[in-house]
Amino acid sequence: MRILILSVFLIAFALVGCDRGTTAQSNPDATADAIPAALVVTAAPADAKDVKAAKAGLKQGDAVVVRGVIGGRADPIAANRALMTIIDPQVQTCDKIPGDKCPTPWDACCVDQQEIAAHAATVQVVNDKGQPLKVGLNGHKGIAPGKEVTVAGKVHSADENNLVIDATGIYVKS
Repeated sequence: MRILILSVFLIAFALVGCDRGTTAQSNPDATADAIPAALVVTAAPADAKDVKAAKAGLKQGDAVVVRGVIGGRADPIAANRALMTIIDPQVQTCDKIPGDKCPTPWDACCVDQQEIAAHAATVQVVNDKGQPLKVGLNGHKGIAPGKEVTVAGKVHSADENNLVIDATGIYVKS
């Protein structure tokens, strides 16, 4: 019995030990990408449309400029990818309801999910392979839930229900 317990312990120790040499440098998937220095711009791009209006007739590769609020869910900014959700500024968020004490007013929890989806878009910052950068945007130069933003970029994908934008510029309204 002691030999069995000792054998299990040694096998477990060996398996754990095999993982010790793995670092962010030896595992390329673990390293974070750098957010482009020119991503956040100091002036709003011209001719911006609200998200729902912008969705009409867009196709992959089209240039687009949209205005929205980072929101539509409790956590609209991904923690480890350069992805965020924006919704039309006129969507009824909790901070627009007098006396509402919602801790996450940008999530628009009082609005039907289908209504939010109709007025939402996904914004991503991609690498040269078209994949979202492996770094979160939250807190970068003012990017935060509830902030109004204007996003310039190219349509990654679009249909009547979804819009994904590869951002080349993001203006964060103060």
